[in-house]
Amino acid sequence: MPGPLRLKWSHTWPDKGADFSCRDHDGNSVGRIYKMTSSTMDDYRWFWAAHGRLPGSSRSANAHGHAPTKQAAAEAVETAWFEAIGALER
Repeated sequence: MPGPLRLKWSHTWPDKGADFSCRDHDGNSVGRIYKMTSSTMDDYRWFWAAHGRLPGSSRSANAHGHAPTKQAAAEAVETAWFEAIGALER
């Protein structure tokens, strides 16, 4: 069972329902998810992207994909984000 999300998630725009962005603990933009309206991607309708600047670096996370649910998309952003931070620390 997946654990709780670790970043702060909120609606990207209040009037755009299925569109969310997340921020790290310092308030920096980390990623975004939104529900796509494509009839060709019925099983993977949520687009996700991790794009925030990594802490203490000039590099940014650069990962994106599709997921079947909002939760899976949010988890994909968080996984990509924390993996990118971990790669910097190695």
